[in-house]
Amino acid sequence: MRKIKVLHVITRLCIGGAREVVLKIVDSLDKEKYDITLICGPEDAAFGGEEISRIKIIVIPQLIRRINLIKDPIAFVKLYLFMKKGKFDIVHTHTSKAGILGRIAAKISKTPIIFHMPHGSIFHPIYFGKISIFILSKIENIAAFYTDKIIVGSDNEREDFLSNGIGDDDKYVRIPYYFIKDSVSDIKVDKQTKRKELNIPEGVFLLANIARLVPEKGHIFCLEAFRKVINEVPNTMLIIVGEGHMRAAIERKIVELNLQKNVILTGFREDVPQILSIIDISLHTSLWEGTPLAIVEAMFLGKAIVATSVGGIPEIIKNGINGILVQPENIDELAKWIIRLLNDRALLGKLGREAQQYVKMRFEPKTIFNEINNLYETLLKVKVVGNVN
Repeated sequence: MRKIKVLHVITRLCIGGAREVVLKIVDSLDKEKYDITLICGPEDAAFGGEEISRIKIIVIPQLIRRINLIKDPIAFVKLYLFMKKGKFDIVHTHTSKAGILGRIAAKISKTPIIFHMPHGSIFHPIYFGKISIFILSKIENIAAFYTDKIIVGSDNEREDFLSNGIGDDDKYVRIPYYFIKDSVSDIKVDKQTKRKELNIPEGVFLLANIARLVPEKGHIFCLEAFRKVINEVPNTMLIIVGEGHMRAAIERKIVELNLQKNVILTGFREDVPQILSIIDISLHTSLWEGTPLAIVEAMFLGKAIVATSVGGIPEIIKNGINGILVQPENIDELAKWIIRLLNDRALLGKLGREAQQYVKMRFEPKTIFNEINNLYETLLKVKVVGNVN
């Protein structure tokens, strides 16, 4: 008897929530039972870390995020040939581009079981125009037809796909794939030393916005609100952690708003949990979002959250109970709530305590990834029973 052969496919292994989820799924599967391979594209691939060293990774140079009429067909052919030769029992794709190419290749190569994880919705004007969204929804619907299960992290994500005509309700499985990493749950930090390392003066209020520097994360909107905060509470600083192609625009905005003394851009950091442990408020200003891991991590560490009411965020944050929800791009509302919390330490502490209690009760990593494993097991019994261990 042989091991079950599983192939995961994702366009990019860039730093972010999708990478964390994919690697955790792959790493948590029983290696005695599963023979696991991961295919990714070359963009922003970050291969450091112990979890990467335990995984077989294949890079397809043509598998890129943007549509490319030359590279896309080549990537598709390479995926198909690899799947056909590998005779995989399960193909599990992630994100839109890899999901479309990977699932079509899996179907043609006669893979018995096909799963897909969107990692958030792409049906939003910030990504595509109306015509592109219409075309994309039709392609996604075709791919959904021969996908066994589409795994979504929130009810909002499922409803967004269904409203765009993609599959039927019974095609979807909701598994909230946010989880607490070991680096967060086992955190030990000297807060005073960490603040000195980041050049944070003693006694200032510290806010953090931890996200990739891309338009959909709303950093410009965040900075404009922060300018209003500084006018009311000058003894406040904002630390922006992340990297991306919006960095130059964000730097220009900081200068335009005269925030150079109050805003620190750190770039990519590997000590995000330590940074979260020293802040007062965690800001999440996305214009569109799936199920952000950064929010769950901040909640686990007992931080007050102010976040936009988009995507799957309202399924985590209960407004006024374990965090504050504001409308995206509403500068005045965001600034008002930050100022309120900075002036009301009792409310700030209450929100943090409620957030921590909520996350610790609901997001146990073993439970989440057991659900993925159970989904694999269920489909294996139906489709390839008797052929594998």
